[in-house]
Amino acid sequence: MGEELARGDAATDHLLFGWNARARVVSVWADRAGGASVWTRGAGGVAESREPFRAWVLATTPRTLDAAGAAGRRVSTEPLAGGAGAYRWMLSAATFREIEDALVTGARRQGRRAERLADLGDEVVQLGPVEQFLVQSGITYFRGLSYGELSRMQIDLETVSLDASRGHVFLAAVKHGDFEAVLEAKEERDERALVLALLALIAARDPDVIENHNLFGFDLPFLAARAARWGIPLSIGRRGGIAREVRAPGRAGARGALRFRAPGRELLDTMDAVRRYDFVARELPSHGLKDVARHFGVAAKDRVYVRGSET
Repeated sequence: MGEELARGDAATDHLLFGWNARARVVSVWADRAGGASVWTRGAGGVAESREPFRAWVLATTPRTLDAAGAAGRRVSTEPLAGGAGAYRWMLSAATFREIEDALVTGARRQGRRAERLADLGDEVVQLGPVEQFLVQSGITYFRGLSYGELSRMQIDLETVSLDASRGHVFLAAVKHGDFEAVLEAKEERDERALVLALLALIAARDPDVIENHNLFGFDLPFLAARAARWGIPLSIGRRGGIAREVRAPGRAGARGALRFRAPGRELLDTMDAVRRYDFVARELPSHGLKDVARHFGVAAKDRVYVRGSET
């Protein structure tokens, strides 16, 4: 593998970077209607292109194909190479709705109980729209970009309570390259101006990636709740895109049950990387930012730590 990487043969490049040579893609957003937006960073900034794609699912059994045919919908089928038990067929259509309607209707005509695609169980597998577009197009993120060329913004919130219904954001720290800013709201009534200023900073600085530790577990849910308190849309995506939430069924209250998306930007939670690391290493005292920073030697030796109860 090392020799292949050294000589950069085409097969290895395709495995690592995708078969599409398009470079400098910083974000992708796709929808169930069969459309995708691709943002590419060039010399003049970031440009967006809108591109169509066909929705698809993979199936394990011929009866899924029979179900699609019985429904009489515009669903194409294609056999795939694979061993016994593998997903052997690809079914595609112009939109996700056409595939779901065809398979659910066909399953009912076969005497099976089905209300949605998930009711077919392991018989079919369906990726999310963004993943489907990337697989189908062969595009990969950040190809041709150096680490320094990626526009990254770090945001951290300080709150008077861990419960958004009982406290407000009193400080937001922002770093974007050499730019740094601290936004304050000494009283709850000042929080509206802080949220508006933070959203304006994101729009003006226009980062490709927003980073934070425990972004999905705390900061974004808290910010969303406080923005809603003031009637402010959480517009952190490009073109004013509103952060979107995806709920994981059956996991109410669990980390990841509430997930946010910002079309045009990528949201990166370093807590996810810490958890993956500690799953193998089993050596972190906790997954909190302060303990992690000390463990990896990132924190300054003379840094002063103040307990929340002492503030």
